[in-house]
Amino acid sequence: MDDPRARQVARVLGFALLFVLSVVVGRGTRPEGAEVALAWPAAGVGVWWLLSSRGRGETALAAGLVTSLSATANLLTGAPPVAALLFSLSNGAHAVVGLLVLRRLLPGTAPLRSPGDVARVLLASVVCSAASAGVAALTAGALLRGDGAWETLLLVLVRNGGTTFVLLSAVLAVRGTPLRGLRTARPVELATAWLAAVALFAVVFAVDHGMPLLFLCVLVPVWFGTRLGVGATALAGAVLSAVTVVLTLVDHGPVAEVGDVQARAVVVQGLVVVLTLVGLSLATQQRAWDDVRARLEDSRRELQRATDAAVIGKAVVVRGADGGWTLTRPNPALVRLLGRDPSAMRWRELLFPQDSLAVRAALDRIADGLDEAWEGEVRHCLPGGGSLWTQLHVSRLPSETGTSAVVAQLLDITERRAAQQELSRLALHDSLTGLPNRARLRGRLEEMLVDAGSGARVVVVFVDLDGFKAVNDGFGHEVGDGVLQAVGAALLSALRPEDVVARFGGDEFVACCPGLSSPAEAEALVRRVVATVSPALRVRGRDVGLGVSAGWTLSGPGDDAPSLLRRSDEAMYAAKRSGGHGVHADPSVHDGWPTVPAPR
Repeated sequence: MDDPRARQVARVLGFALLFVLSVVVGRGTRPEGAEVALAWPAAGVGVWWLLSSRGRGETALAAGLVTSLSATANLLTGAPPVAALLFSLSNGAHAVVGLLVLRRLLPGTAPLRSPGDVARVLLASVVCSAASAGVAALTAGALLRGDGAWETLLLVLVRNGGTTFVLLSAVLAVRGTPLRGLRTARPVELATAWLAAVALFAVVFAVDHGMPLLFLCVLVPVWFGTRLGVGATALAGAVLSAVTVVLTLVDHGPVAEVGDVQARAVVVQGLVVVLTLVGLSLATQQRAWDDVRARLEDSRRELQRATDAAVIGKAVVVRGADGGWTLTRPNPALVRLLGRDPSAMRWRELLFPQDSLAVRAALDRIADGLDEAWEGEVRHCLPGGGSLWTQLHVSRLPSETGTSAVVAQLLDITERRAAQQELSRLALHDSLTGLPNRARLRGRLEEMLVDAGSGARVVVVFVDLDGFKAVNDGFGHEVGDGVLQAVGAALLSALRPEDVVARFGGDEFVACCPGLSSPAEAEALVRRVVATVSPALRVRGRDVGLGVSAGWTLSGPGDDAPSLLRRSDEAMYAAKRSGGHGVHADPSVHDGWPTVPAPR
């Protein structure tokens, strides 16, 4: 049947027939002389129908047919019109709510793969049964003037919820590929389990031994759930649930002793739900464990293959009873990398002491389940002396013996690290003078502000060369570069080891000096800096008109690097506006400080 329209019609007709049969079957579970059914499979079939519908149109048609067919089937099987109306409204609400809840709880995932999936199916069954029970109770209260509303609520909630959970669990367990759900590697055990289940239920239900023997029925789902798979367990739950209802209906078994029909229906469905829930929870948990074991075994084999063929060093590191970590199963690349076979060696013997503690802490956290992996750069000792920088990555490794283990991967980065250090130096320093550049200066200034004590200040001096363009134009850029180098060297000689001087750009330099306690001390330092620069301003032994304009400021509470650099820059430009060749203090340092001529 290739026509999609024909397939849709066949699907609707098939479910319609199945729904009518389920109503008839449900009506057939009424004890003699009573209108209350012990089971109501139509509730689960209605949800299954809507869940299998494709498209909004087909879903809406299915919802309408569930309601109308329920009323018709109930009337044809002898239900009073009031009861038929009640049942139809209840079934419609049950199916629609069940569809909405299941689509949200199981959105496109493979169902019944874990105990969480079983719990979601149970939750959906409870929610949609609550909806149908509410409709049934309200309808009963309106049509029967309040008589039986609470009894109806409890009955529909438990009975419809139980049959829905059992039916949907069986359907979802084998949906799409029923044979896969039934397949088992233990056919003899499967047959034995079925025979034992039939025999046990015959003893418990066919012979009147009282209520205590009812608990023996739990043995059946436990056996199926732990040994025979999800599909077999779900179908066993559905079959044995039907057997339970039938035997109770013919007054066999402990539940038949319950005199009230509604209470009997509640007890039967409660038993059915418990048995199915126990079996499916165990079966899905076993499936999850099997999946984990299979994945771990695949991972172990794949890891071994990758380890043997890897071009980077790999080894398994295990934690001993004393907490120490030992290298095992090193691959050839690791032996070449370390210049020795590290098998059975304690890792701390190969690591630099400064790195050993960090690696040990990372390994312990992974072994204790606090981290999944760790990566870092560490140094290893070479047999003939010297060291080897390695990029180390360690991650959790399942162990068959139960011993904590990780897999370690090591890559030689000695040359890369040296290149990175050189690039870092170049990125943060001026290539002409060798001084820190603007980016490095700002970082060091922020560090000084953080480290400064409550009574100490940081002085920032912004130095600009006056008339430098004339040097470049008159003597050439090579001479100008020599002047800049000489100025940089002079500034370095004038400062303390803890001070920082940087080339800010062009012919501008900035000095940052921490640990100053007063404006007077800061002013003395600024004068010394400017005086030291003066000899460097001569070109080929003669004065060519170069001078220095300098501005400075002191840090205060709340200052940051950008604000200090801005204020010292503004002070420097104030010195230039005053004719140049001078030193100007930022007004925030001390009100009324004069501009001091700088020596030339």
